[in-house]
Amino acid sequence: MQPPRAPQPPHDLAIQFGGGDFRKVGKDLVSLCVAHGGLRPDAAVLDVGCGAGRIAVALCDYLDASGRYEGFDIYPPGVEWCQRAITPLFPRFRFQLADVYNRLYYPLSSVRASEFVFPYPDDSFDFAVLNSVFTHMRPADVENYLKQVHRVLRPGGGCLITFFLLNEQTRERIAAGAAKWRFEHAFGVFHTHSLEDPEEVVAYDEAFIRKLFAQKGFDISRQIYGNWRGIRSGTHQDMVFAVRRPGTSSPEAG
Repeated sequence: MQPPRAPQPPHDLAIQFGGGDFRKVGKDLVSLCVAHGGLRPDAAVLDVGCGAGRIAVALCDYLDASGRYEGFDIYPPGVEWCQRAITPLFPRFRFQLADVYNRLYYPLSSVRASEFVFPYPDDSFDFAVLNSVFTHMRPADVENYLKQVHRVLRPGGGCLITFFLLNEQTRERIAAGAAKWRFEHAFGVFHTHSLEDPEEVVAYDEAFIRKLFAQKGFDISRQIYGNWRGIRSGTHQDMVFAVRRPGTSSPEAG
């Protein structure tokens, strides 16, 4: 008997979590995690900001019977679709709605991202993915989420986190008009595209991010710069692959 094929969300739901071919983008992300992050078929995977299951659908074809998946998001329609459509076919894939305030997607919560505790035990995952999450967060939120990723990863566990990173090359590309975003509004280490909606698109100074990873107990193993900055690349956002440093306990944020 052929194993079930993971379904794909309706178009109007899928496009709310990035454009392009839904299955291909998810498969490409998983392939990058395998090639550069050491993701294994038997891994326990955490998908922070799982959306409508783009990465989950790809992992349904990759994880074996020993692997498992947990995803959470703040957008109810995406989580509810995944719970209805994916989990009944793949019981090892579970999805939760996160009670975290967001002005656009979940304004009913009083819990800020800077205070949110991931609903999972310490040392419970081998790999974590945060695709297009920190590109919408302020520094205090980023620091807390990175602390939480460290807490729930096992020592030696890996992660993929995407950013818009600003460095000398990026600023040259922006000045030349080659980059998609200009990030004209600076607030210390983070920069925004819009003053009206600052969290629509957020960029960070690369030096700050590298220092933050080190402070929170991670070793960066690989970076891939994205084509948003006007260069040839197989990814749109900048990718940071990192490993929880063995022997480190979960540090406090700040």
